[in-house]
Amino acid sequence: EHVLESTTTKLRDANKLKDLFNDVLSHDLMNPASAVKLAAELLLDIEEDPAKAKIISTIQRSSESLIELCSNASKYAKVSSAEQLEFAEHDLATLLKRAIRDLGHLFAEKRIDIHYDLGKEHFARVNLMITDVFLNLISNAIKYSPEGSVVGVEIQDEGDSWVI
Repeated sequence: EHVLESTTTKLRDANKLKDLFNDVLSHDLMNPASAVKLAAELLLDIEEDPAKAKIISTIQRSSESLIELCSNASKYAKVSSAEQLEFAEHDLATLLKRAIRDLGHLFAEKRIDIHYDLGKEHFARVNLMITDVFLNLISNAIKYSPEGSVVGVEIQDEGDSWVI
């Protein structure tokens, strides 16, 4: 019984540390990273020297990567505490269409066509973080596809589940 109590206390302490780390990640690291990104964007707008602009672009991309890493780590911390996630019925087709619309500018930049016919409603009991998964998958398809490609998205009914 003493060992069980000790282990439970250690687990609670570990969860408190994880939550603290998540808070630090969300606020204390994201704020300066966002400031660096903004400063780089402003400098890039006024810089005329191509060599300096290339360096500033590297700073901008690196700060965007840092922000994405922090965001992903924060999301992972939330997902690792799955008992805190709320699930509700949502139409997967609607969520996918929203993700596709939000990434429209990236499709245009790489001249990539998106083909999707999501058909009828596809309801599933999910957490809305599934939208982040859709955004990640589709943005990876854009990132790793050659310019002028076609990206396809579909939902298949597998009886007791949906395959996307």
